[in-house]
Order: sequence, then structure tokens, then C-alpha cells
Amino acid sequence: MELRFEPNGRTTKLLCRPDGERNWSSSKLGAALLEDRSSEIRAELEELSNYVRDSDDMSEELDPGWQDYLTHLARIRQCGDALHAAMFDEADQRGAEMIARIERLPMGSELIVHCSEEDGTLPLGFTFSQQQPVGFIRPSISDFAGFWLTRFRITMLVDGGGCDRKDLTVPRDQFSELYALHREDTDGTLIPGMEQQIRRVCYTWADARSAYAEMAAYGSVVFILAHSNGDWLELSKSERMESVRFKRMLHSRSFPTPPVLVILNCCRSVAGPEQRSLLSCVARRGFCGLVGTEAGILNRNALRCGLRLIEGLEGGHSLGQAFDNMQYAPDLFPLNLLYTCYADREFRLDALAPQLTAA
Repeated sequence: MELRFEPNGRTTKLLCRPDGERNWSSSKLGAALLEDRSSEIRAELEELSNYVRDSDDMSEELDPGWQDYLTHLARIRQCGDALHAAMFDEADQRGAEMIARIERLPMGSELIVHCSEEDGTLPLGFTFSQQQPVGFIRPSISDFAGFWLTRFRITMLVDGGGCDRKDLTVPRDQFSELYALHREDTDGTLIPGMEQQIRRVCYTWADARSAYAEMAAYGSVVFILAHSNGDWLELSKSERMESVRFKRMLHSRSFPTPPVLVILNCCRSVAGPEQRSLLSCVARRGFCGLVGTEAGILNRNALRCGLRLIEGLEGGHSLGQAFDNMQYAPDLFPLNLLYTCYADREFRLDALAPQLTAA
């Protein structure tokens, strides 16, 4: 199933096309209402992130019966249901037909969403449309049954970006990684056992710019662990870069080249303001896309989630497989749910040579 959002002033046109069909069905939505509903969801996700920070890995001793957690969950459901109501009007024939088609999709179906980086984004994974009768025992991914992020494999594609499918498999000898990391958050080190994985580590934007230029001939992953408000990226108190300069740094490469995947592993990296969203850095041909977060996320959790994604890619999985494995990993719950894939899920490294696999 494909969805397309086309903003036009005060309205946004939503178009829907099932697989195999040529014609789109459409309906008009209120742009301001969609923005408000999205902001409300992200505010509740911030509260969930704060809860995880304050409850020491959601210990029941600090939250008896997980009552505070269940309150946060209920509010996220309410906001997700409000976003659903803003997108689909059951009283309107076209809206009713559109949602009926989506609701009939089997569990795990791919939902491809085309969007524009210029007009903000929607946290579609947190659209809530079906109450599932799941008994609560302790916090787990099953609590999010009924949200689109557990029902569908959602891929958000940014208009203007993308690569040809035949170019999405990168030979390992033509692959390179760049890590721009917040020094204070990593304290010069990484998760034990991951040091061997990191090839190019930069703690300043000047070093990151230089290292990126050296990667011009290679398919690459640009991994950013920074503080962010959705507009500025900060590697330290004295190392800041705003979204336009960051975009120009990434666009300094000559194309065509092998594809670039950007992992913006920082707060609100897909929820920036209009006209200067960080998503603009992948709104250009040659960029496979971006993986980012819908709300604030704790530094230690962000590093674990991001490196889990890299592990999957280096282990031979496609981006889609690696992303799903990261997002559904019980040991990363619940902040792994804050990530959204704005990239082609078919991006991958080619298979390991037999002798390397044996080794």
C-alpha cells in the first residue's frame, strides 16, 4: 500500500493506492490539525522518554504496578487515535473507503509513505487504529498492538531523494562508515566490544567534513550521535552546526556515487521545523535515506539502538531487516520505538565472501 501527503497551504491532500493499482484515491485534510496532532504525539513520547530516564529501566519498585507507565501508554493511544481521526473521516465515503482498505491489510504488510521535508512530518507509526485485547503483565512491545508501527512495515520516502534499486547493494570493499559523536556522551569510548567496529570517529564538525570528503567514492553510512532540537546538531558545547550547513556538507559530494545512508541518532531528528528540517539532507538523488527519531531519547539508549542497527547491516541484513530487529528488540524497549525509517529498506552490504564467512 502507498500513501502520499501533498501539502497545499491550509490543506493537505492524502492519496492512497493499493499495490498493483494505477489510480490513487484522495481526500483533503486540515494541515494545521495534522501538525497539532503530530506535536501532541511527540510531546507524549517525550514524557515516555523522561519516564524511562527517571524510573531506572522501568523498575516496578519505582513505579508499583507500572501505573505511571500505563498512564503514559493510555495518553499515547489517545493521541494516536486523534491523529487517525484527523487523517480519515469515517463519515466521508472516500475517507471510509481508504481506511477500510488499510485496515484489511495483513499484519506485517509494507506501507510506503511519500512525504515532503518542507512541511514537517507525521509520526505515522504511532497512529492508533485498533484496540487489541492483550493482557498486561509487564511493559513490552505487545502494549503497542494496534499502533501502525507494530501492524505495518512503514517506510517513509522523502520527495527528491532516493537511489535506483540496482544501486542499493554496496560492495563491502566500496563501503565506508563515518561516526560523528558527542564526546561527552561517549566520554571518548563506546559500548564495550564495539570499539573494533568504529573506523572513522570524529568529535568536531571540521574533522567530520574532512572525513566525509575522503569517502566520496564509496557507498557509506554517516552515523551522527549528537544533541539536537530538530534543527541544530551539537557534538559539544562549542561544536554546533545547524541543519542548512549540515545539508550542504552532505551535498558536497559529486553524484552519481554509491548510495549514502544517514543515521541521525539524536533527539527529534525527523521532527524538525518546516523549511529547515534535518530530513532535507536526504532530499536529493543519491541518498538512500535517513533513520531518525520522533522525540527526545536518552544518550545511552540512542547509542545502543544505533549500533544495533549497524550490527545488523554488517551482519548481512537489509536495512529493513536490521531496522525491524532493532525496533522489536526487547532489551531496547521502549525507546527503540521512537525510530522511523525514512530510507529504502533494500539498502544492504553485499554478502560476505565464503572464506570470510568461514573465518
